[in-house]
Amino acid sequence: MGGMVIEVVEGWSGPIDLQLKADGTAVNLTGATVELLLRGADGQLVGSSGNVTIIGSTDGRIRYLPDVGDLVARRSPYRARLKVTDTATRIVFFPSGESDQWLVRSA
Repeated sequence: MGGMVIEVVEGWSGPIDLQLKADGTAVNLTGATVELLLRGADGQLVGSSGNVTIIGSTDGRIRYLPDVGDLVARRSPYRARLKVTDTATRIVFFPSGESDQWLVRSA
């Protein structure tokens, strides 16, 4: 990830799969926890607790499963960043530069 744009339609509740990379190499997420920090255009945080899972520990793949009301057009564009905490409780953010942008279109 890193300045990536994701486009979905309002009400989307299907999986959104992402892969975390550092310097072009997949991040090993074994034993880590991942949290999605997703903010609407109004700056308000979207509750995503429990909606993010690691689906590929060794190749940095995660899945966000949004609730039906999480992604709405009137709050678009969203800014997204993933917070990874490793087994030594060190924290790293992806992307570390500009947040990813999620555009939500009306149905």
